[in-house]
Amino acid sequence: FQNGEAYDLSRVYEEVFGLEREQTDVLKADVDEKFRIAQNTFEDAPAEDRDFLKFFSFICMLSFDVYVK
Repeated sequence: FQNGEAYDLSRVYEEVFGLEREQTDVLKADVDEKFRIAQNTFEDAPAEDRDFLKFFSFICMLSFDVYVK
């Protein structure tokens, strides 16, 4: 580091990856919500296409999320 002193890399690792652990529940809830929303789409579609279209909606929502982030 700039001051010439060593910094414990295991502490850096724990700090950074600790942030990920905090976000896991938030991300899971977000994916669950997107799935719930997608399940309410295309209710008027033909029965043989409905599941595919709902799944497509879900994938599109996830893809948009990745694009934005």
